[in-house]
Amino acid sequence: MIIIYFICFFLAGVSQEILIVLYHRAITTHRILMVSLLSSIIAAMGLLIFTEVTRKIFDPTMQHYSLGFVIVYALGKGLGSYICMKWLIKKWTV
Repeated sequence: MIIIYFICFFLAGVSQEILIVLYHRAITTHRILMVSLLSSIIAAMGLLIFTEVTRKIFDPTMQHYSLGFVIVYALGKGLGSYICMKWLIKKWTV
């Protein structure tokens, strides 16, 4: 069960970072609807992750893993940045 939580937090970090890069790309190309949609998704995702980590801190069976969840989430964000800079940026260059 703990492994599933770690995988979910990791994938949430990766996907949120990719969405953030897409958000900045939409800003530079002046896509207003895409910017507002991505902004809402990113904000909701961040708040859901914050809520889930906070809930896990106060859960007596999971409180020892809460720091691990944050670290795995941060590693996911790092991998998301790497993916965007290594592979996706090449496709977006003009």
